[in-house]
Amino acid sequence: MIRLSVDLEPLYGFYRQRGEEIHRPILKHAVALESAGADGIVFGTGAEYDVGRQRVLTTLSKSLEISLAVRASTSPQWLESLREIKPSLAIFRFDGSGEDTLKDFVTKLQVANIMVACEIAPDIELVKKAARIKCDFLVFDCEPYLGAISLSDQIEQLNLITKAAALATRLSMGSIARGEFDRLRLRRLVETKAVEEILLGLPVFSESLFNGYRGSISSLKALY
Repeated sequence: MIRLSVDLEPLYGFYRQRGEEIHRPILKHAVALESAGADGIVFGTGAEYDVGRQRVLTTLSKSLEISLAVRASTSPQWLESLREIKPSLAIFRFDGSGEDTLKDFVTKLQVANIMVACEIAPDIELVKKAARIKCDFLVFDCEPYLGAISLSDQIEQLNLITKAAALATRLSMGSIARGEFDRLRLRRLVETKAVEEILLGLPVFSESLFNGYRGSISSLKALY
């Protein structure tokens, strides 16, 4: 069964824009998503160290029983925070540059028993570079697939994801897909059986307005 993790970043942006207290409502939503059947929660650090985000991450780590993935920056201060928070997975954006710096981060986090993922475009050369860094997982940015208009372009982008994920498997890395999928494109992706986890944000929250979190999570998982 493909896991479904929910990205809380849209909620963070919403509460911050309104100038409201952040960590309590974020925790409330995270616990509700856990109860509704989500397999994991995703939250980001932002580019620079942020005390507010640190507080949210610490609260989530202490309160959730499901996995917590942190989309992180390569800031030394965040590296120390991640070692304290001990998320299930740390995710770093990787475009092929800064390989040595990222490899050092990966090694230090893995020594602390934290798995690491590189978020990349579905590109064969980037998969190979991520393997040299010794990542545990790859998170494929599926926006080109979601942005493709014609069916032929969608198929082409889907094939790129499938081929990149197949190579990741051969190189002993797991594959995760990230994007704001509509139902049709999500179904097409999961039918390939190329990935083992989906990261979703807005689609979960939008659908929950009508069906609640339990209905939203159940209906999305039913597509598998």
